[in-house]
Formats: sequence, structure tokens, C-alpha cells
Amino acid sequence: MLVGGNTLYKSASVKGIINSYVFTFYVFLIGFIFLLPCLFILYRRTIIPPIKISFVGKVFMLSVLIYLSQIFGYIGLKYGSPTLSSIMSNLSPAFTFILAFFFRMEKVHLQSYTTQAKIIGTLLSISGAIIATVYSGPTLLSTSVNMDWITGGILLAGQYFLLSFALVAQTKIVVEYSVDLVIVFVFGISGLFVAGLAALIMARDLEAWKLRPDIVLATILYMVRRSPSSR
Repeated sequence: MLVGGNTLYKSASVKGIINSYVFTFYVFLIGFIFLLPCLFILYRRTIIPPIKISFVGKVFMLSVLIYLSQIFGYIGLKYGSPTLSSIMSNLSPAFTFILAFFFRMEKVHLQSYTTQAKIIGTLLSISGAIIATVYSGPTLLSTSVNMDWITGGILLAGQYFLLSFALVAQTKIVVEYSVDLVIVFVFGISGLFVAGLAALIMARDLEAWKLRPDIVLATILYMVRRSPSSR
């Protein structure tokens, strides 16, 4: 799903018919529309625990992280390629392991084979991402540096770092509030607000907001399937 979505998005961006901010807003919007009926159908006879302001604030910050992650990813795709994005996605478990250890959610025992495997995997993932970023032609580390490719690699690395940070934060939120679909619902509203505000500021051209039966619409519908707001 990730590779297919990235390929569709890259194809639309190459043709110059896609705006990252408007695109992200529509992904959040359609995902939220699909999600809304599910909440009422599945929880119509269930007593939902009260929602606290502190919980809403944490979910709102989570939506900001996810939104920035998606924007970094879409802009990074414009500079890089779906192949580079797929390679950089291997950073996600590495970043998650590092952040989980930093926040004391992951225990590290250097004598354990499991820990050793995680550390080696983390080092290999980061090394591979660095090599993929600096490799911009037939010759590794050639004198001709493709800055667009490097910029794309940095943005995509930022995407998966933010995504990993969001996963760690989400774990904390799920422990605090156990009704998963309500978390996603509040996240959907927050993400829709963040995406809408950013799109209004960054995309003032009305043409960028028009949806047509083309590859952009197909990509939006495809991306909704893997959007956090529709999970």
C-alpha cells in the first residue's frame, strides 16, 4: 500500500497537478467522513468514558506530528522517488527503537540476543538510509551531487522520524484512554483542523482546491486507505 501510494503521488507531482497541503487536507477529510459512521454504529450502545481536555490536547499534538510527517513525506517524494521513500521507511523501526529506549519504554540488555539484533538492525537501517541519500547516480559519492535527491532523502528521513515519535506518543495515549476508535475520531477532527488551516495558509490558489476525475483524486482515495484518520 505504501509503495503504491507513493508511486501514484510521484506520478501526479511530476505532472505538476498536485498541491501537498491541499492533498493532505482531502486525505484527512475523506478519511474522517468514512470514519464518522463507524463510531456511531460500533459504539451506539456502549458507554464511552468521559473525554478530558488533557486527552484532547495530547491527541491534537499527535495529529500535528502525523500531519508534519505526511507533509515531509509528500514534499520529499517530489524531490526524491518512491524507491527512495521505500528505502527510508526502514528508518521507522530504528527510530522507534531509539525513541522507545529514550522514553524508557524499551529495555536494553546488551547480553541479550534480542537487544543485539535490534541494535544491529538499527545501525544497518541508518547506514542504508545514508548510502541511499548520497547515492545520486551510477557512481557512489561522485563529484556531481544531486541536491534534490539529498533534500528528498532528508525530508523522507524527517517523515519517518516524526512518524516514529508519533507511534511512541500514541502508545502513551492508548494506555491512558483505551477506546481506540474514539482516539482515532478525536485525532481525525484535530488532523482535519490542522490540515485545513495549513492548506488555507499555504494554498491560496483556488485551482489547487478543485477535484477532478484524474490521478490526483485516485491518489487521494488510495491514500485514505492507509491514512491514520481512517484506521
